[in-house]
Amino acid sequence: MVGAARLAATPYRFDLYHFEDGKYRKVALEEVDSALPVLFKPLGTPLPKPGYVASDADFVDYITELMGGFAIPDWVKLLRKNKRYLFLGLRFNRDTERMVMSDMIYDAAEPAGWVLIDQPSDKERKVCERKNLQLIEADWSSLLALANPSATEVA
Repeated sequence: MVGAARLAATPYRFDLYHFEDGKYRKVALEEVDSALPVLFKPLGTPLPKPGYVASDADFVDYITELMGGFAIPDWVKLLRKNKRYLFLGLRFNRDTERMVMSDMIYDAAEPAGWVLIDQPSDKERKVCERKNLQLIEADWSSLLALANPSATEVA
């Protein structure tokens, strides 16, 4: 699930993709298998199709839609209850990122999840404590290296 800027001119602020056989394909809400894990890129992504929530107007619109219900599909709202979240590559130094995170983890379990931040600021520490997110002081790539050590070896 990828966040979409308002210039996409769709009624929702997200695009849905299904990854299978090494490829992404865009899917409609009706095609989603809600039993599968969800990778949520709320601020956009370079793959499978580049698109970002980047301008101030996009952030305002996205956060408004997030609170109003059009930035997250209904099935995700149901699934997110009592879940834990893993935040990779997202810093909490800016209000916009903190607001998106806060709305995403609404109804989360206790604790709400984990955040990998290398050299977190005092503000990020406070946010994690207030939102009941366990702060792991490491870069997200170190987690991926644990899963696939050979990927980090230099030939």
